[in-house]
Amino acid sequence: MFYLLRSDDTLKMAVKLESIHAGRMRYLVVVSCISKQNLEESCLLGVDCNKRAKIGLVLPVWADTKITLDGDGGFSVSSSERHHIFKPVSVQAMWSALQTLHKASAKAREYHYFMGGLTHSWIEYYEKKIESDRSCLNE
Repeated sequence: MFYLLRSDDTLKMAVKLESIHAGRMRYLVVVSCISKQNLEESCLLGVDCNKRAKIGLVLPVWADTKITLDGDGGFSVSSSERHHIFKPVSVQAMWSALQTLHKASAKAREYHYFMGGLTHSWIEYYEKKIESDRSCLNE
């Protein structure tokens, strides 16, 4: 999974997610980068690990990012009219993910990161690498 990251980026957290398909390993990864303005920017990556790791989701952490518990051992992340639900394999993994996501979204609010602004240009690298199977993308 680490070979997917750019050398300048930092993996803040990776948690294993539940999958409806037996044998499919899925991870939610929080990646950050120090911008040219010397500020930390973050994004979420959905990584599918079968024969090799593939990116299936890239979601920048903007100032409008909302993180909510869903009551079923998971949580949802909404940002810029996109909504995704994640269910980590354990409560401990869920709380670790929530803490990291809340820190990243607090920085996004503090520095006023909004879609269409001058930040997060580095995520284009990951968006070009989205190649998970359609069944993974729809799960």
